[in-house]
Amino acid sequence: MILLVLGVSLLAALHLSQVKSAIVARAGQGGYGAALGAISIVALLLIVTGWRLSDFVSLYEPPVWGRHANFGLSFLAFLCLGIFLFRGRLRQILQFPMGIAVGLWSVGHLLAMATFAVSYYSGAC
Repeated sequence: MILLVLGVSLLAALHLSQVKSAIVARAGQGGYGAALGAISIVALLLIVTGWRLSDFVSLYEPPVWGRHANFGLSFLAFLCLGIFLFRGRLRQILQFPMGIAVGLWSVGHLLAMATFAVSYYSGAC
């Protein structure tokens, strides 16, 4: 669980403006992109490893329909992600399609899997 917390914390710290300005001042804009990519991969590996190694701590009994809701919400999340990646009228209507996608993905996973690790990661998103 410690690795999961470290990975999520590292990923959150990368998105703080103070961290970005410090890296850009030290390494330049090109160095920032390389550093962001490398540290993001390390954070993602920590998150995946921490999630796989975390103990199964059930928080509640997930509803029977939770898995099916997760499929639908994840599908909608991927649609919102596609809307975010490609410019168009829907992107202007939704205004924040990436945030909507992350929210849908998190709620779907909370409905399908009721473990402490999933609740921590979904809550951090």
